[in-house]
Amino acid sequence: MRAPWEGVDEAVVGRFAEAAGRHDTGPVFAGLEGDLLLFAFIWAGLLAGFALGYLSRALFVERADQPAAGAGGAGGRAD
Repeated sequence: MRAPWEGVDEAVVGRFAEAAGRHDTGPVFAGLEGDLLLFAFIWAGLLAGFALGYLSRALFVERADQPAAGAGGAGGRAD
C-alpha cells in the first residue's frame, strides 16, 4: 500500500518553515471543525459582502452634496 500524497502544507511550506526554525502552532480556528467551520465562513462572507455593498454606495451612488435617492427615484440627478 502506498503512502498518501503530501499536501502543499507538508511538502513545501513545512520544509521552508523548518529551515527557518519555525514550528507548527496548530490551526487558527481550533474549535471549529467540519460543517461548523464552513458555516462560520459563510456567515463571515455574507456579513463582509453586505458591509462592503452597503458602504460602496458612498463611492459609486451618493455624492457629498446630494442625499441618496428614495425608493421611487425622487431626488435623482438630471444630467
